[in-house]
Amino acid sequence: MNISKIITLLLFTAFATVVKGDQLAYIDKNSAIKATEFLNNNKEAILFCGCCQGDVKKKISIYSAKYSRVPEVPNYYKVSISYEYNGDSMAGFEDIDLAYIHTENDGVWVSVGRALGMECDPCVEPFVFGQNAQIPKTFEVVYPFLKTNLLKVVCESYIIIEEQNTLTALSKETDMFLSSWEWDLKNKPLLVKDIDNDGLMDYTIELFNSGGGCGGQIGQEERWTLFGSNPKDFIWTHVIPYRSATGKWQKVEK
Repeated sequence: MNISKIITLLLFTAFATVVKGDQLAYIDKNSAIKATEFLNNNKEAILFCGCCQGDVKKKISIYSAKYSRVPEVPNYYKVSISYEYNGDSMAGFEDIDLAYIHTENDGVWVSVGRALGMECDPCVEPFVFGQNAQIPKTFEVVYPFLKTNLLKVVCESYIIIEEQNTLTALSKETDMFLSSWEWDLKNKPLLVKDIDNDGLMDYTIELFNSGGGCGGQIGQEERWTLFGSNPKDFIWTHVIPYRSATGKWQKVEK
């Protein structure tokens, strides 16, 4: 192998290592402009690297965001912010990775990278923070968690179609139907109740599943619950609780 190939391989390896840790630290110009405008329209954010062991969530107040060219990497740009944390103004601008800064949407904090449709893995699902964790939530607030957990049962790469009352997954390779979940909040509203008696609110939703993801049944009624003790994962509970013919929730007797 000649020297030029060795140098190329070393550079590629180094770049791949940086990208793995810093997913959206260096981005294209259009993405940088979009992210800068987005952050300048948000007054608060949480800095948190879910992929970094031991990192803690840090809620900040954003003063300003800007983008600039990365001198070492042609055609790439970075986003920087000035901000306040715990009443102290940070000196100058700090470069950020869009995968690891989160903004609030209806009480749920979401990675800016994901919010803007950029490909990344923040290593954390959308989360609630502070006092919002104990405030009774609406379906709109818990839906991001539900969506994430529903799609976990789809066993191949997919694209999604979201409508007012449905979530559909299609095969990314063949465009064939994989699964679809439908809900009726008018007749089967979100149940907000401490069903496991641990003092924390739980959230249960009834869905009609056409397809069942991987190995599921066609046309299956499902019940998914977000327990207050684990406020990021909807669990496929099926029969607990169950809606009776009277419209009241009750546990099924086996």
